[in-house]
Amino acid sequence: MTYEITKEDFLFIVNKPRCRGTEIRNGNEKEGHENCGNCKGNYFVGGECNYGGRHTMEEELKQVNKNFEQFNGLVKKKGKISEAKSESKFQKRRDKLINEFQELKKKCDGEGKEFFQGSCIGLDGSQKGFTKKIKETFFLLAEGLKNYIRIVQNTTWEKIRIFRENLEKLEALSNKYTGLVKEYDNEKDPVRKAHLFALMAEKQKEIAGFRLELNKDPLFELFSKEKDEELNNIVKNIFHGDGQFFK
Repeated sequence: MTYEITKEDFLFIVNKPRCRGTEIRNGNEKEGHENCGNCKGNYFVGGECNYGGRHTMEEELKQVNKNFEQFNGLVKKKGKISEAKSESKFQKRRDKLINEFQELKKKCDGEGKEFFQGSCIGLDGSQKGFTKKIKETFFLLAEGLKNYIRIVQNTTWEKIRIFRENLEKLEALSNKYTGLVKEYDNEKDPVRKAHLFALMAEKQKEIAGFRLELNKDPLFELFSKEKDEELNNIVKNIFHGDGQFFK
């Protein structure tokens, strides 16, 4: 689901500027700021800025959200790599995803300024620059995307095939364990119940060992549910600093 950047998100990262005027909710550019030069005006309270363009945060957030659209659908595009039915389709989808990640990384290397084009007030509230916080956030995001690019570039059709087989094996082991648990819960005979308990413990150990090995595979990092969730929430996390990208 596409995340829409809200006014609250924007205000969370902006250093709100001061001026000699008084903010008037939903006011025009000059209301409460008759004695100011260029200033924030009523931009932060639902009104117009006093920088000359009479911009409103509501309208500008539409443009900012549009600038972030490229992040949307990354999980779906990434998933198409593992779903490819032929090596040629795999290579085509892989190259397309690499280009997508590289474009986003390039934008992040620019401290995120390109994502905020269309906003008349910069993140320092003065049209001049961005706060230290948002610069650091986009630096960390660029590093995370660089890691994604490296993994995808090293991914081959054969590696994907083996990885899929291992995922299927893990699912089969998990299903077997679930079946043992159900059988254990329904069993009345104490001897049989003890035997099932031992089998469950053995199967748990087998699953843990297999998962440990699977976790070492770079593809697990690329296709894990945790990473999918990271990508799905990446725009929201940019503003709130949540998620492993920003740790």
